[in-house]
Amino acid sequence: MAQLRLQLMHSTPAVRGRALQVQLDSQLEIAAHLHRAYADELNLVEAAATVGAFIGAVSAALQMLLDEPGALDDPAKMQRRMWAAVEKALLTTAKP
Repeated sequence: MAQLRLQLMHSTPAVRGRALQVQLDSQLEIAAHLHRAYADELNLVEAAATVGAFIGAVSAALQMLLDEPGALDDPAKMQRRMWAAVEKALLTTAKP
């Protein structure tokens, strides 16, 4: 079922647009919660940037992995590769 949803997202612009709209709405909501939880450390813009960096890294890594032939054959391997890529991306943008 997940594979069918992914194919539909790739082939139908309206579905892709709706998915991106939901993702953006979710990012803004998560950023607001993060800001409230860490108001003394992050302003709202910084919270939004943090959430955007994480969601963007996950989305891009997942998209590239799913484009590989046989990507869904080993979900555990795909998950390990995705998190390794996301961790590397976020660590390279973190403050020293």
